[in-house]
Amino acid sequence: MTKQASKNRSIVVLGGGLAGLAAAWKLSEAGVPVQVFEKEDIPGGMCATIERNGYLFDYGGHRFITKRADIIEEIQRLMGPEFRPGVRQTQYLLWGKRLNYPLELGNLIRNVSPIISARCLMDYTWTRLRDKISSLPEDNFETWVVKRFGRTLYDIFFGQYTAKIWGIPPSRISRDWAAQRISILNLGDAVKQLFFKPKEDPRTYTRTYYYCDHGIGKIAERMVETINRNGGEVHLNSPVKRLNMRDGCVESVTVIRDGHETTYPCEVVLNTIPITDAVKFMHPSAPDSVLESAGKLRYRAVVFLFMTLDQEKVSDNDALYVPEPRYIFFRIEQYKYWSIKMVPSPDVTSLCLEISCFKNDEVWNTPDEVLFAKSIDGLKHAGLIEDEKVVTDYFVRRLDYVYPVFEIGYHEHAQRVRDYVDSIPNLISYGRQGYYQYIHMHHVIAKGFQAADHVLTGSDRAEIQRVGTEEEYFG
Repeated sequence: MTKQASKNRSIVVLGGGLAGLAAAWKLSEAGVPVQVFEKEDIPGGMCATIERNGYLFDYGGHRFITKRADIIEEIQRLMGPEFRPGVRQTQYLLWGKRLNYPLELGNLIRNVSPIISARCLMDYTWTRLRDKISSLPEDNFETWVVKRFGRTLYDIFFGQYTAKIWGIPPSRISRDWAAQRISILNLGDAVKQLFFKPKEDPRTYTRTYYYCDHGIGKIAERMVETINRNGGEVHLNSPVKRLNMRDGCVESVTVIRDGHETTYPCEVVLNTIPITDAVKFMHPSAPDSVLESAGKLRYRAVVFLFMTLDQEKVSDNDALYVPEPRYIFFRIEQYKYWSIKMVPSPDVTSLCLEISCFKNDEVWNTPDEVLFAKSIDGLKHAGLIEDEKVVTDYFVRRLDYVYPVFEIGYHEHAQRVRDYVDSIPNLISYGRQGYYQYIHMHHVIAKGFQAADHVLTGSDRAEIQRVGTEEEYFG
């Protein structure tokens, strides 16, 4: 890698989500021509915004949450006053009750029966006593959580919600997921928060965020406008077909455009499409051991059911987490509480219901009208609507690569694939899909900036992967 980027270099970016576009944006501002290839018809990946009949919908819930002032300042520079702060109004929907998100012991005690509250405390006390006598195992998600919160709280909150999202027993999920995502250390920590106000929000949660007036996808759209204006090109409807290898490097990339294969020579490839696909697209092929490990890594898919309602609101929440298995959806977003400009009138509302699955499983293949009927039943049972006649429109979208699944044993396979990709000098892979990591929007943008810096200055490429390992808000 040269120390200074030439303006004549051929830089190819695979994937038009925020990870790829952030790098392309920075490269284009430096005058380096860049080609971005995205398989969908709109940019942004999971952070895209869909317009339909005057309503705006995001793919689920994406807002900008970070302590890094430099990232906030860069996006403010890009977006201007449309990028503004907000305050979360998020809760759990459980047993017909609204419980604070994240878990707060005082709120829990006030909303569940005294018997359940007592069981939670007794379970926790007994578990801690047993752990003092003989250290309890914590080798998977279930044992990690039970050790810190007791069996009752695990069964009520953590266990059923985790099983619902991932579609596998929590005992098969790596403890990495729990250690990264659960905001308080244990139930004792929750008791302390009940009596002593914490100096900061729990480490995986903050109540403040930044969002765009017309949807989070406006960030990607503005990046595309800037890249094109600076002489780069963003190609939509252009899935990757092949990475053509020569002498241990990527010589060119073949994509499908307008139904035909087109090959682009490249000096550097920034990859943000699933790393499992990237190694499968290589020709000549990657080593068998790498392909075998790539085949062991799975991504959880999500079906998004969007609807508009002739009703002012379904609740006072911007989002509701729904752990109970009786509901087909695991989370609901109500976009007017993110920005009133997401709806055409304050007298109406819109929802996104997220349904977790694997690509081509029973849920993925369920007809849209059946998913809608089951969702309506759930909304009525939860008391959010009285009659389906308030729904004026609905539509469904499916995304196949949403969450990397941290099954026990995943790390060995993920690391084998990463090590092989990292050994290719001119292929830099990063991002949630591109490096098989659970990271958030601000992380992928920061990684994109760091990837661009690597291309421009020859900075250590390992710095790209260090982004997001610091302890901060995960949202």
